[in-house]
Amino acid sequence: MKKIILLFLTIAILSGCGLTPVQQEAVSRFAKASGAIGEISASSFSQSRDAVVKMNLMSIAVKGKASIINLDGSLNPDDILQRISAATSLKSYGELLVALAENTQEAELKEASDNFVDSFKTVSNKKLTDEQLESLGIIVREIGGLLVEYKKAQAIKKIVLETEDDVQLICTLLENEFDKHYPGVAKEFDDTINRLKADTDIALAEEKGIQNRLIAIEAYQFATTNKEKLNDLAKKIRSLVSSLKKANTQLVSAIKNESHSISDIRAMGTQFKELSDAIRVFSGK
Repeated sequence: MKKIILLFLTIAILSGCGLTPVQQEAVSRFAKASGAIGEISASSFSQSRDAVVKMNLMSIAVKGKASIINLDGSLNPDDILQRISAATSLKSYGELLVALAENTQEAELKEASDNFVDSFKTVSNKKLTDEQLESLGIIVREIGGLLVEYKKAQAIKKIVLETEDDVQLICTLLENEFDKHYPGVAKEFDDTINRLKADTDIALAEEKGIQNRLIAIEAYQFATTNKEKLNDLAKKIRSLVSSLKKANTQLVSAIKNESHSISDIRAMGTQFKELSDAIRVFSGK
């Protein structure tokens, strides 16, 4: 009888050793933010490549400098997939934290865990080894039976602490990709725009036929409009990713119980509407 009572007392004590309300809020807010940023970034990479191809075709139409054998510039499918993988890993990380923080079934937890492990393995120069990632996945997959909330809390703490450096790394990669001064997607996009504008300037100065001039005018308008969209989108994504880096540091402090402030995490919510609007403008939807 004493053993049974002791068992129930142990279960009761451990059941109360989950996340504190502050930790719970920090995890939930950060998880949704990181997931959304990852998804938005991945989508932006694909849309940027499509726009670069279209602008290079326009350049060819006005007898510009673009080459038919290199329509996507430095944004070839393999490189774009690598960038999308990095963004997707951030998305899967957020989705895993959401699954752990909320009332999620075992099958859904396993799926979120597998997606997280598989996507993080593709991140270049990551700190965690594949074996360490597999170990984190095993911890999540073993959640079940008694003390579920306690096990979830322990899994969240371990995952947040062990992925801290790699989450910061991914954020830095995304910041650079949307910086026109760094050899990434934004720079290739901007360079393509500038080349197309130069091509159309020459075409409008030399072409006499009305049809060719209309093609050049359309290309010039497309380049000008996309430059404005790119500047707005890149600025907002960089700002939000920078905020996510600060929020990640704050999340780690909250998990360690070093701080009860999650102001940076809470502040991110107000930035999403602006970014969502910029995405819609950029994609033309």
